[in-house]
Amino acid sequence: PIRSSADVRDFFRSVFRLNSKVAEDPNVQKKRITLAFEGIKSLNELSRALKSLQQNRAKHVLRDGVYFRIGQVVKHKREEWRGVVIGWHRIEPKGGDGNGQPTSLTQKSYELDPADSIRYTILLDSGDAHIHHSKRRDASDLSQAEVLQTELEVVEEPRLSRIRNTRSVQYFSRYDAETQTFIANDIMAYEYPSDVE
Repeated sequence: PIRSSADVRDFFRSVFRLNSKVAEDPNVQKKRITLAFEGIKSLNELSRALKSLQQNRAKHVLRDGVYFRIGQVVKHKREEWRGVVIGWHRIEPKGGDGNGQPTSLTQKSYELDPADSIRYTILLDSGDAHIHHSKRRDASDLSQAEVLQTELEVVEEPRLSRIRNTRSVQYFSRYDAETQTFIANDIMAYEYPSDVE
């Protein structure tokens, strides 16, 4: 497995040594060249993904105004479905013509309630997902929801804090019964550094 830049360097050195013999057959040469370009393409994609992860991390370092943490089990106040927090982002106030320029319709300044400036991505409990999506006909993903902070509250009841969802393994390494939270995996812990204690 490649885990560091030294591993990448060693990988390419090994490939170079294996291919140091010049192949006589043009088809073998084409295959080698194709594989080399596919390897470079894969590394470029990995580089873009890592850069995106770094940018997201920078956005999630400060938790000012963020009530819930990654892995915390929450409940919708009105609809009462349960889920676990798998992400959050700040909502930027909108206004203007899309280019940031105010128009005559947007001259008035509207203040966004600070409590409504955070939107969470919630991984829904499989048993509760029908409650959320029965009220929405345009549901494209039945296992998660995007919800404003003011619509959520923490699940205090230990029996209700265990969430069943097959996608939880993508985000969490385990469930901690003592703290009643899901423990973020390494990628989630990196992206949300201030949420992990």
